[in-house]
Amino acid sequence: MQVPVRERRTALGLVLAGSVLALTACGGGADPGAEASPEVDTTGFTYGEVPTENERGPSIDESLMPPEPAPGAPRHELLAHRALVEVTERTWTADPDAASECPDVDLHEVESYVCTVTYMGEEFEYQVSLDEERSTEDYAAESTELLTGPVILADLEHDIRVWSLFPYVDCGLDGEVVVAAVGEELTTCVALDDTTGETAEFTVDYGEHGGYAIERV
Repeated sequence: MQVPVRERRTALGLVLAGSVLALTACGGGADPGAEASPEVDTTGFTYGEVPTENERGPSIDESLMPPEPAPGAPRHELLAHRALVEVTERTWTADPDAASECPDVDLHEVESYVCTVTYMGEEFEYQVSLDEERSTEDYAAESTELLTGPVILADLEHDIRVWSLFPYVDCGLDGEVVVAAVGEELTTCVALDDTTGETAEFTVDYGEHGGYAIERV
């Protein structure tokens, strides 16, 4: 007996559908050649959210700064306050426990001396030198120079994330605040993308004005 064409087509369709289901069940629809992404090692890196923009700006809470010396205060007190302000402006973060001290000496006799600024638990050097061109026998004019300045590590890592758009950063530095020599290279920071394993390197130089400068390698 012949099976009607319509019934034969229906039976064939059921067979094909069953074959497709069987293949799907066996293979799970996965690509046999696909490999899982390798796990990225983030050991030694510090994690932080990638900023959408650099929101940090120059602003110091003046209420946390010591008052300026009174008019007519001794010269070494005025210079000590100036040194503290200059150190603070390197990070734009006031430390209410900061202190500064300059020796009470005659520049005509010593030609130069160093003031010490204690800021966030670290000591920084501020040099005062005799400016011979502007000085007279009765008046010692001075020039000043910050020899070492502060870098807040969390702020540096933040800036590296702004530059790299990667969440993991390693600058090879320890502590909350780092003592940096003015005019010298401070460190090299590495930023890491924990998804792809891609890295980016940045050199950090501590300039004579305005803190550190970042440049991609």
